[in-house]
Order: sequence, then C-alpha cells, then structure tokens
Amino acid sequence: NRIGSTAKDVYIYNFFPTKEVNNDIELENKAKMKLFAFHAALGEDSQIYSEEENPESFGLFDKNLEEERDEKLGYLMWLRKQKEEHPDLLRAIEKIPLRARVGRIATNADHSTLVFIRNEKRDAFTLIHKDGRLEELTFLEAVKIFKADVDEKAIPLHELHYSQVGRALNFFSEKAEAEKGNTLKVNLTQGPNEKRAIAYLDSFLTIPNIDAKEAELIRQAKRVITTGRFQQLQRKVNKLKTITKKTPVKRSVLLEQMIQILSSYPLVTGQNTAPVNVTVDGQQRRELFNPEVIISESFCS
Repeated sequence: NRIGSTAKDVYIYNFFPTKEVNNDIELENKAKMKLFAFHAALGEDSQIYSEEENPESFGLFDKNLEEERDEKLGYLMWLRKQKEEHPDLLRAIEKIPLRARVGRIATNADHSTLVFIRNEKRDAFTLIHKDGRLEELTFLEAVKIFKADVDEKAIPLHELHYSQVGRALNFFSEKAEAEKGNTLKVNLTQGPNEKRAIAYLDSFLTIPNIDAKEAELIRQAKRVITTGRFQQLQRKVNKLKTITKKTPVKRSVLLEQMIQILSSYPLVTGQNTAPVNVTVDGQQRRELFNPEVIISESFCS
C-alpha cells in the first residue's frame, strides 16, 4: 500500500507478539512461511516497476496458484512443527538409507510404484502405472500419495516393483542426459513460477515423435527462462498449463500450441546448437547420472 504514495516520508512500525500470544496464534511461524513465498507474489500481477508492464492473472491473484502456494506452506509449517515437537522422530528419519523401498496397500493404485530420485543436478517424482505409463508428478501430487498413518504396516513388494523402478531410473537419466549439454546462467533468485514453467516444458520432451527442431526450441526456452530473459514467456507457458488443466486436450495439440508460443520469441540463434546424440543403454545412463537418493513405494489393492 506504500507503492505510488506521494508522501515525502514513510514511517514503518514493526510490532512483535508476546511469547504467550505467539504460542496461541503462531503469528511468527506464519510470517516466516509467508516470507518464503513473498517474492512469488510481487511484481507479477500489477504494474509496480513501470507503466509499460503487461500484468497477467498469475501469482497472488490466480486462485489455483494461490491455493497451491498455501498448501505448500501448510506442509512446511507441519514439518517445522514436527521438528520442534518430535526431534527424535526426525533424527530417526535422517538415519533411513538414501535408497529405501516399501510396499503399501492402496485401492486405487494397484501394481503401481511411486519413485523419488535425486542426484546433484535434479530431482523428480515419477509414478509408474501397471500398464507401463510414466507420469512425472509435482511435489504436492506426490506428497499426497506418500502420506501415511503412523501405524500403517508395510506389505511385500509386488512383482513389478524392481522393473518399474528401473523404468523410472531410465526416464530420469534420459531427461538428465538431454539437459547435460545445456550451459545455463542460473538465476539464483528463480521463483516458483519460473520453476513451474521449466518443469512444464520438460514434460513436452517426453512426447513421442517430437522432432529435433521442436525439442531444441523447448530447450532454448528453458535456457531463456532460467536466465531471466523474456519475463512474459514463463507467464504464457504457465497460462497454457492452467488453461489446459481445466480443459484437457490431446498432447499433440498441446505441443502445437506450445510451439506457437515459443516461436513468437527469438529463442534459437546461430550460437545455439542442438546437443550431440549419443547412444547409451539404460545401465550406462544410470552410472553416468548416479542418483544419490532413490525412495520408492509400491502399491497393491
């Protein structure tokens, strides 16, 4: 509310709650969590820096994004509370091997496996269905599947578990290999909207029959978003995701719409060349991109 103020001087007063009040309403915790996401809410939905800005309905005023952000904050606050109230439990979790697996009962995910993989460059949640379909999930989508009651008992792994984990590893390493040649100037202040746009662009690289020019255009778009160039680009990418999430369309049509958006920007230059194709098998990829963490859960009805 100070933006655009004509006052010569602006006085700011900060009030801190007493310990008793803070214990009742957890104001300090809520303030900290809001600050973590504050940068994502500023400068994206209103003309703050210049009258030439073209704000769109993203960030704080996008209901879906606001709900998603609040849900993430809820999990962060819950985790902070567990750390404060149950430190022994957190220490026990820290001692769990970085490569762990478990079988669970689930009525709506029979013979599927959810795998979290991380190496020094990237991480991903991948759900492998019984019919072989691979689906890369967001944190919020994955955490709802991982969530379990304290007294839940493990069950034996189903017979597809190891082959499904292997497919997830191959999928992870293929994507890492595709990104290997990218030399990006990383923007350390990269916000959740940029990360969301890059993750969405990543999903297009897995579409069957995507040609080399389209794939390279998508990689160039990722570079541009990562370096902070063409601010409107990530907004248009996220807008397409939001619109098509409400009204699903075929992936081939979606790819065409995405290419139209990307083609309106000068992304490909003479200095940008497509990565060299190297033929390697799944085992070589796994060795090359050596995942540090592999956590998997398989489900049976």
